[in-house]
Amino acid sequence: MNKKIAYGRVSDVKQNLDRQKDWFEQNGISIEDTFLEEMSGTIKFRPMLDKVKSIVRDGDELYIESISRLGRSTKDLLELIEYFTDKGVRIISQKENVDYSTPTGKMIAQLMCVLAEFERSLMLERTSQGITSARARGLWGGRVPKNESDVRDALKMYDSKDYSISYICKSNNMTAPTLYKYINARNDGTLENLIKEQNNRRKAVKKENRQREKFR
Repeated sequence: MNKKIAYGRVSDVKQNLDRQKDWFEQNGISIEDTFLEEMSGTIKFRPMLDKVKSIVRDGDELYIESISRLGRSTKDLLELIEYFTDKGVRIISQKENVDYSTPTGKMIAQLMCVLAEFERSLMLERTSQGITSARARGLWGGRVPKNESDVRDALKMYDSKDYSISYICKSNNMTAPTLYKYINARNDGTLENLIKEQNNRRKAVKKENRQREKFR
């Protein structure tokens, strides 16, 4: 008996699979035949995709939200399409209404993937330029700076003299050198400027991270 099998993917845990799962459910695909994973499409070896490849049979239908869910690399994507079509599996995409088993479908898939790779390259280039610009303005330091509320809570705990340094650091997710940096900044009157600068950096880092995740 031919089966409907679904494969869904997002780049990481910060993204949501609900939309893909809803569409699979609308098409009558059981939970047992739905394979989901949180992994970048640039990674060739993906456990759930490998599982799908191992269980599909001639006449089965593979449901995906978009051809990009299978992969971002043109070479890997075309190899996957060829793998499934050679096994007699029909690929059904919610976004693109294309029969990928035909020469025309394969050509369209290749063009789409080339465009996606080009767009991703441009995005990474713009991100790199943005980071360079932000660093030049002192707004980029790599990781996301501490939340303002954590900084102020840590200082209040320090002032109370009721808590150890290690406990303060653990409670506010910071290291001892970081805590002392804020204490020293307060002592020399630069704390508010430091917090303002870090708030700007947090916004810049989060924005760049969102842009990076979009094209993973």
